[in-house]
Amino acid sequence: MFCATCGVTFTFGGIRITPQTQVVSAEGAVLPGLFADLDRSALDAIVPAGERRMLNWRHNLEAGAEPVLLPQGETRAACVALAARAAEAIGIRFASVDVVRVDGSWQVLEVNSGVMMEALSKQHPELVQATYRAALREVFA
Repeated sequence: MFCATCGVTFTFGGIRITPQTQVVSAEGAVLPGLFADLDRSALDAIVPAGERRMLNWRHNLEAGAEPVLLPQGETRAACVALAARAAEAIGIRFASVDVVRVDGSWQVLEVNSGVMMEALSKQHPELVQATYRAALREVFA
């Protein structure tokens, strides 16, 4: 598993949260340290027909954010563990988990079921190729 700070502007399917914005696992347990950026009312809001709501995430690679590859060590291990817990919480086997540093702590920005790493591949093509190869080997093993 590789860890990079990056993000996109939306999720595919969303997550379950408590009224205090804590993330809830597929089994219904609150996951310590995982919080949604938006409260329940914002997540439940239905945008009226013909109206758009634009999100401007500062972490978006296409908007100029820079990925940071973490070297082996305690920080990387914590980031990988956080990403793995997030994927496990929603029961997904293959995903891209965007992890960002906010106010001094690592947080999950989103879990992407549609794994697309075009922006990351512009700077780290060998990393993206290795990731896809490993995933395909796992799927077809």
